[in-house]
Amino acid sequence: STSTKPSESTSTKPSTSTSTVIPDGTTSIADVIKAGFDGTAGSTEYTFEGTVVGLFGNSYYLQQGDAGIYVFNKAATGLALGKKVRVVSTITNYSGLIETKTVKSATVTGDGDAITAVTYTSSTFKKENQCTLANIMGLKYDSGAITDLTKSSLIKYKDGSSDVTLRVDKNMDNAVKTAIKEKLDSVGENDTVDLVNTVLYMYTKGDTSTINVGLTSADQIVINKA
Repeated sequence: STSTKPSESTSTKPSTSTSTVIPDGTTSIADVIKAGFDGTAGSTEYTFEGTVVGLFGNSYYLQQGDAGIYVFNKAATGLALGKKVRVVSTITNYSGLIETKTVKSATVTGDGDAITAVTYTSSTFKKENQCTLANIMGLKYDSGAITDLTKSSLIKYKDGSSDVTLRVDKNMDNAVKTAIKEKLDSVGENDTVDLVNTVLYMYTKGDTSTINVGLTSADQIVINKA
């Protein structure tokens, strides 16, 4: 795949700002993740539907309107970027990321909505916008590297004084992880990095929340040489 020029929008609302149509028999992803954040979901089994905006292995990010959810390790016939998937599942709050817990079914229902990435900063991104197509620009390298492809890696960058953590999941294809590693290893001390057409979510530990970037492709990394 080739990288796509990021949206010039700096709005915190999606450019697909027409009213979101919630299919009959489903709960909006916004309401599903709200229950996850509020702690009211319990063992409720939700049916929800969204467009795949990030994918690795059998795990993927689904977006509906300006909200998204992470579907963990549930295969669906015909699964691909840009497809619409209907999921029946309980959910859980995993350190600030609302994701599926016990998935009963996942079904590709057709082509998804046309979605354009929204550009955020560390101060404009909110947890309610998790797992939606996003850009975050002008980051500076802080610490960390991919040293072992068999383990998930966390690489720290700065957006001004705020931490932004790039996550490279161990379950990604090795070729994808290698391409991401090579690109990140080439970032110089004074370079800045734009992350485009990727997804963001909050990682929460105690009272501290940090933006995490769910990288799924080296094409999402744009290096601006000093």
